[in-house]
Amino acid sequence: MKNDDKSHGLGFRESPLAQSTYDAKAGTIDVTLASETPCPCYDRGEMVDEVLLADGAEWDRESVPFQDSHDRYSVEANLGSVRNMRKEPGGLIVGQVHFASTQKAKDTEAKYRDRHLRDVSVGYRTSPDHSIRIGKKEKAMVLGREFQAANERGMVIRTKWQIREVSAVAIGADPVAKSREFFPASDCSAVTLPLIGLTGLKLE
Repeated sequence: MKNDDKSHGLGFRESPLAQSTYDAKAGTIDVTLASETPCPCYDRGEMVDEVLLADGAEWDRESVPFQDSHDRYSVEANLGSVRNMRKEPGGLIVGQVHFASTQKAKDTEAKYRDRHLRDVSVGYRTSPDHSIRIGKKEKAMVLGREFQAANERGMVIRTKWQIREVSAVAIGADPVAKSREFFPASDCSAVTLPLIGLTGLKLE
């Protein structure tokens, strides 16, 4: 599940890693940052299924910070950076984690290398101006695509959203956001799981 933090407005979407793309010499690993998999989150005080459209993903720099569990308040929480972010077929946003040379980053790198950790989580900002809401049981056409809300809750489609950071997490919420292995693109996914009960912390 994902929760909104209205004081900060930053959203979290976790993803699992997909045979490993870890490069020991370079200190890097390829990751799926996000997918278009609907993930439950709180929006305007109610639970909805949120869809982040890959075509609407934006980032304003060549790299974003790679953090420990979405900790944005200390430089000690920085584990490196995510670079070479790009959009791939199947509604995936992917990138490459470059681990820093600090001891904490090296310890985290070892956990991904040994596959004790596989998930990552993207921290993102959304805007009400680029959010389309669909009521329970209803259908809607969004940018030429049909979306169907569940019987028990509505849906919100984010047509534009901005990646602010990516984090190492134990469990993510988006079932597709993970470190990547050599599976077909259709099998790679990015998952978001709750961080202390949070799967979405948005900067609206």
